[in-house]
Amino acid sequence: MSSGLKYTIIHPGGLLDKAGGKRELKIAVDDEILSSDKRAIPRDDVASVAVACLGLKAAQNMAFDLASKDEEGGEVELNIVDLLKSLRGKSCNYRLNKESVDALTPSV
Repeated sequence: MSSGLKYTIIHPGGLLDKAGGKRELKIAVDDEILSSDKRAIPRDDVASVAVACLGLKAAQNMAFDLASKDEEGGEVELNIVDLLKSLRGKSCNYRLNKESVDALTPSV
């Protein structure tokens, strides 16, 4: 970003009113998760990821999609560093749909 501010942008899938910490999380970029049949995530898990990213150097200047697999029973430990490493340095590319965004005309 041209402002120079550090950021982390999390694009969660459909939000579920279910308990967090019970599902394996999935992370991807550029809507890759949309090709999966599992595109939802508990609100608690989104909050846990957001808090885990605060002040974390590995999360700086990153944008990613977040969803979860089905609950399989038991607790699932959140390891945000490993989750982010699975992106292999990729971050959402906001230029993918630039032409579509530029074509929009604001309504006044």
